Amino acid sequence: MAEKRMFSKQIIDSDTFLEMPLSTQALYFHLSMRADDDGFLNNAKKVMKIIGANQNDYDLLVAKSFVIQFPDGICVIKHWRINNYLRKDRYTETIYQEEKAHLKVQPNGRYSLRNAAESDDDLPLGIPAVDQSDTQYRIDKNREEKNSIDKYNSVSVDTYNYSYTKNSNVSNLDHVLNNNVHPDSDYVLENKDLYQCLKEWMEYKDGKKPKSNNHYGTEIGLKKTITQFVFGYREYGIGALKKVVDESITNNYSGVIWDRLSRLPKNPKPAVEQKGKSDNNDRFACLEPSFRKMLEDAGAIYDGQGLDYGILREHPDWLKVIQESGV
Repeated sequence: MAEKRMFSKQIIDSDTFLEMPLSTQALYFHLSMRADDDGFLNNAKKVMKIIGANQNDYDLLVAKSFVIQFPDGICVIKHWRINNYLRKDRYTETIYQEEKAHLKVQPNGRYSLRNAAESDDDLPLGIPAVDQSDTQYRIDKNREEKNSIDKYNSVSVDTYNYSYTKNSNVSNLDHVLNNNVHPDSDYVLENKDLYQCLKEWMEYKDGKKPKSNNHYGTEIGLKKTITQFVFGYREYGIGALKKVVDESITNNYSGVIWDRLSRLPKNPKPAVEQKGKSDNNDRFACLEPSFRKMLEDAGAIYDGQGLDYGILREHPDWLKVIQESGV
């Protein structure tokens, strides 16, 4: 495998790339440096820990389609063939042949998933549309059960027949909630004000141009958005959540400005009630399930006992919630 890597200015000088946080940009460079000669790697979480990046940085790379994530934990740099060119005598083919078989190379050199819906308003180079629900992966259920985080982030087998790219954001939201795809589906449906806030955001994204740049085309991306809304609703209440969402819509932003929400006062937390139900062997049992899931996905807590303070230093609001919960 080659030891040197290249980067195209066509990619890293794009507005889409430069508008991302520096930590996200750094993660892209580090992932690219460690990828094999076809752009694949299987240790993105290890790289994140080494450089001090967090799950939000990685999720943004996936959301902006700089990285394609496969359900089994393998990922590939989308613009690998634009960034790099290797002579045949220095090229070693990837060992991830199953994942490679799901890809095709577009005329401009970028990877895309086979069978992904394509249209005339396809994303420009650097932010291509990706629909993981249309790729018909076969997910090993036993492997999913061994790793709850991977199970949460992977595409549900039961929803393969549903195409997220062919339906509107509002329809996709209702599909996820009504089919209990998200662990907090019932919670969202029971709290009508939260559901309405989510629906208004999806309607806004449906009407925003270009369509392909504002469409939640994967189950994973939509589930993460729901998790953020649920967390904001539980921690800050509907008033604060709606204020931030409305401000994002008014200013024509592509995403919700979650950092503004973290500056608002939080709802009083019934920490005593939750604490009384804690499992002695799990110090984090007192945390709200959706908030805990977000921490686990980011690697901030592990094994029901440990805290990664390197990650928590990047998110002081998370640490404060943990402390207020009686951990």
